[in-house]
Amino acid sequence: MTEHEWNELKERELDEALSSLFLSVEKPKPGPRFTAKVMTAVRAADLPAGRDRLRHPMLVPAAWTVLITGVSAAAYRVALGQPVVANFLASFVALSFRTGLWLFHAFREALAPAGTFTAASRAVARAMATTQGSLALLAMAAVGAMSFSLLHRLLTTPVGSRPNLEGRF
Repeated sequence: MTEHEWNELKERELDEALSSLFLSVEKPKPGPRFTAKVMTAVRAADLPAGRDRLRHPMLVPAAWTVLITGVSAAAYRVALGQPVVANFLASFVALSFRTGLWLFHAFREALAPAGTFTAASRAVARAMATTQGSLALLAMAAVGAMSFSLLHRLLTTPVGSRPNLEGRF
């Protein structure tokens, strides 16, 4: 073993020992309401020169709410005084309402077949729950399979090789 390899081995052993030391120490956990206590202390402490106090967390949302309400009220007052603007707003509201009803109707009509499938699946599930229903469904499946098989044979057999069945019935 060379000196370089020996040094690397010793460094690796020291790293493993230090890592195991850090892993064995329990991680500190903040106490309950730690953040609230810190923020209370920060707000109560004197600020350095040139720093402003933190604003209340609800100040900005409340200011935006007041601003939007004021602009909406002013726009409403202007709209009532101008017939063209009032007609435009009324037609816009009517168009929005009609579009919403149309979307609701389209969505409801798109889901209409789901009711039929639900009813059919309930009927099949109830039929499979009984012995007679299971046998009837099995017979229907067998008849359907035979029908598909005969239809396939009829469609894939060339016309000249089909048996002549005239006069037999």
